[in-house]
Amino acid sequence: MAITSLSSPRVIYTNGSVQELERLTFDGKDFDERWVQDQIQNNPSILPVSEFDPAYEKLINIGYEVELNAGYIDNLCVTPNGSLVVVETKLWRNPEARRQVVAQIIDYAKELTTWNYENFNEAAKEYSKSIYKKESSLVDLVKKEAHDFNERLFHDNLLRNANKGKFLLLIVGDGIREGAEEMVEFLQNFATLQFTLGLVELRVYRLGKEEILIIPDVLLKTKEIQRAVITVNGKDIHSVNVKVDASLEIEAQKKLQSALSETTFFKILEENVGANTAIFAKKLQENYMKRGFAIKWNPRGFSVQAKDTDLKRPYTIFSLSCTGRLLFYPEVLQRAGVAESYINRFTKAVGQLFPDTDLESDDPLLSDLEHQPEKYRKFSALVDEAKKLLIRSQMAD
Repeated sequence: MAITSLSSPRVIYTNGSVQELERLTFDGKDFDERWVQDQIQNNPSILPVSEFDPAYEKLINIGYEVELNAGYIDNLCVTPNGSLVVVETKLWRNPEARRQVVAQIIDYAKELTTWNYENFNEAAKEYSKSIYKKESSLVDLVKKEAHDFNERLFHDNLLRNANKGKFLLLIVGDGIREGAEEMVEFLQNFATLQFTLGLVELRVYRLGKEEILIIPDVLLKTKEIQRAVITVNGKDIHSVNVKVDASLEIEAQKKLQSALSETTFFKILEENVGANTAIFAKKLQENYMKRGFAIKWNPRGFSVQAKDTDLKRPYTIFSLSCTGRLLFYPEVLQRAGVAESYINRFTKAVGQLFPDTDLESDDPLLSDLEHQPEKYRKFSALVDEAKKLLIRSQMAD
């Protein structure tokens, strides 16, 4: 689908003729979130990072769909000076999705603050094997793109920025312009790390049969926020003593960085949904552990992962948050190479299982399964089928 607008760019040719460029929409077919990821992976310079801070200039990709407890980072980049950029691509559908993606990318930032150098190095190795079919270290990837590279300075800055939570977090996609003010208000809940967050809208136009024009617009950029308590003591102006205490900020970061423990999760869950549903959740967790699935804890709750000797690694099928919400991950099937027809069938089955929930804007409640044995049986069968699809796709490789 294509749209035109009075504000569309014009091309003026030497013969005087004028062509109004056709704007292309992100319709989920030729232009979708994966397409945006690929453009950033192939051409990181399309991101207007210097508008946020010159320190972020010269982006180098070191990760593509990097797996974390909190989910998958679409694109992870560094600069030769050790600055870190986290990119989340998003095609907007509703205001709720906008708030969720802000919370998601900040969850990524929180988890990255716990990473050491080896974590970043492993991400770079996985990226190079996947993209270049040859394993390269983090330093090798950066050296390839940067001249006069100072390895020691890079190493020190990278760890310092990660530990402080000093990142540039970019949400990149289409339609971000709508609802940006509401997102600014929502950000007030996340003023603990020293991150800068930006919203970048990509406008894509067709130049010719094969050429496209991409115009990035910065729609929102925040400033780094660091909390501290300033104490002023002194009887008069000549004896004033000023003390800055940032321990509250450090303590807040520590709390946000850690994944929920099992005990804490069920305590919070009980407060949110009641004792009976919390007991049901505990039985669900134990059931999947007995059936050979892996349980992985994260800052929001726990994930149930398909685990098998035929799988290259565990794959998350669904998660349960401490608010009692179930989250499904059909994109994991896509990353594992499962056929599109099976993924569509899986997604449709999830929708049929929870017909009263608008899956575009909200996630189904665990309590929907609690008192409906037949629905719970279908839910379990759906999870088992996803595991079989993952195994089948891996064995076919």
